[in-house]
Amino acid sequence: MVRMTQGLWLWCIGIGLLVVPGLLALPWLAVLGWERLGLERWRERGWGAKIGGLLSLGAAGGLVLAVGLSLIGEPQRLEFWGRVYGSVVHVQLVVDAFLIAWTAMVWGWPKGGAVALAAFRESVRQPLFLFLTVIAAVFLLVTVVLPYFTLSPGDEYKMVKQLGSDIVMLAAGGFALLAASQSLTEEIEGRTAVTLMSKPVSRREFILGKYLGLLLAALALTAVLAWGLDWCLYIKLRWEEGRMINPPPPAPGWLEHGLSEGPGRSFVRGAELWFRDSLGNAPAVVAGFGQVMVLLALAVALATRLPMIVTLVICLTVYFLGHLAPILVQVARTQPGLNPVARGLLQFVAQLFDFLLPALELFQLGPVVVRDLPTETTALGLYLGSVLLYAALYSATALLAGLLLFEDRDLA
Repeated sequence: MVRMTQGLWLWCIGIGLLVVPGLLALPWLAVLGWERLGLERWRERGWGAKIGGLLSLGAAGGLVLAVGLSLIGEPQRLEFWGRVYGSVVHVQLVVDAFLIAWTAMVWGWPKGGAVALAAFRESVRQPLFLFLTVIAAVFLLVTVVLPYFTLSPGDEYKMVKQLGSDIVMLAAGGFALLAASQSLTEEIEGRTAVTLMSKPVSRREFILGKYLGLLLAALALTAVLAWGLDWCLYIKLRWEEGRMINPPPPAPGWLEHGLSEGPGRSFVRGAELWFRDSLGNAPAVVAGFGQVMVLLALAVALATRLPMIVTLVICLTVYFLGHLAPILVQVARTQPGLNPVARGLLQFVAQLFDFLLPALELFQLGPVVVRDLPTETTALGLYLGSVLLYAALYSATALLAGLLLFEDRDLA
């Protein structure tokens, strides 16, 4: 009787685990359409037949999943497959978020949303997108096996986390700069922009739509690499746990409460650990994406007037000086042996750079990643919110300057 009750409970868990990805698949199934999926006959059925078919499919799938979990049996293997399940749900959530964002944008801002959607599609279809994704993924894998010569195994995990988040930011930032400078320059100089203006699409909608489309393309690249970074950190964590004498057990999660010990609980624990680790890795990636927002806005503004090479050189200069400006200010104040005239000139130049250039050091969470003390979640959330607000305000200022430059340009 007890075994039958446990089997029935495991069957219910299996059905629930299938319902979650099924519901998350509805948005992109609606976008693909019944015809593309070959489900025209399914659409023509009545609601009773549809509901009955879904219930039968869910019951059969839940039974298969429950049998599979019982056959695996070992808790560690079940946790691993739970992580795989969580990673699949993670991908579905990201895809649904993009679909909802695009639907809301096109519905609420038809002309600008159409420009943004076209820019997004053009960007992600470029070989550059795939090339940078593959190169960055290879570098992420290299960080896992790279020797760091640290005293503690936990320090290597932190180094991989910091290097991985920097790789994600550099790949997304490089893609955004190249795509913005190339796309805008080609459309303006190739007279494609003149065709768009005759739709009619205003210059404001053209610039802002291009920026949002390229920004979401960079966000898609960031999401893909962040997902890969989560797996790399999991591999590194398991590697380090194998080197420890007494590895710490994972903290219990709230999804496990109410579940008895067994295959279902181990599987659910693995899925929850995936999302818990992903959220723990997210702050450094989110802060890095703030830099991408600022640099992309500068590239879009400059590309309205300057050729591609000049735009890239200026953006790279801003990137390096934006990180060096606070150091220059500190050196100008504390450097010994300077005469008053040289010190005053150095302080003026350093403060001018610090005032005009974006404070990119605000987006660096390296000290938080590598520190041993735990960071308060509320304080970290407030800091990330303020940093993203700063990025949005600086980007808006750069785009406003770009609009002013673009308004006076003759496109004929």
